Amino acid sequence: MAPDPTPAPRGTPQAPRTPQAQRKSETRSRLIEAAAELFARKGFHAVSAEAVADAAGRTTGALYSHFGGKEGLLLALLEVWKERIAEELAAEIDSGPPNSARS
Repeated sequence: MAPDPTPAPRGTPQAPRTPQAQRKSETRSRLIEAAAELFARKGFHAVSAEAVADAAGRTTGALYSHFGGKEGLLLALLEVWKERIAEELAAEIDSGPPNSARS
């Protein structure tokens, strides 16, 4: 059955369309988050690309499209962690030394 090409009447709310770039970003994030959880719990070698894709609610094809494979996904995950740590360290440095009580 083909989708109904008739537009909704004016004033009828429609689900907002998500731009392709936003969907890609969401897919990438979901795959990285699923990988982080599974790799931490089971270990990198014990987790298949299919298990990561399933946990993220995405296809294995999406994983390969974004990362080239499980190894590329691991590298992307490590890059995300590196960026988060760098941001946290920069914020700590910017906030100055901790206030300590002097005797």
